[in-house]
Amino acid sequence: MEINTSHDYAKQLREIADALLDLPAFQLPRHMSQDRVHDYLHYFSDKERFVAAAKALGNFEKGVRDDALVLSPLFSTHFQIRADRSSVCRLVRSAQPAEYECEPLLSQAEEAAIA
Repeated sequence: MEINTSHDYAKQLREIADALLDLPAFQLPRHMSQDRVHDYLHYFSDKERFVAAAKALGNFEKGVRDDALVLSPLFSTHFQIRADRSSVCRLVRSAQPAEYECEPLLSQAEEAAIA
């Protein structure tokens, strides 16, 4: 959905709200933000809360943006959770660009349960 009006934005927020209300509750980070395309929750260095949110979201796509690990739940293309890669991954090589190795956020059993 392209967002051109306040009503478009309200519909997007309602879609996100309805989806979140259908999921288990999780703690919010102290920082919530928005860019032109996404509303997102940024957990910065709070790995435990980020992992708990990831578990609650269920199915998601993983990615990297601006040196943050980004999870985009399948229920909305306009909502994400983010955490700094330095807080959830181990630095493997300090070079440009930095290379990280991330431990799985969920166990195989947990991934199978939400798939």
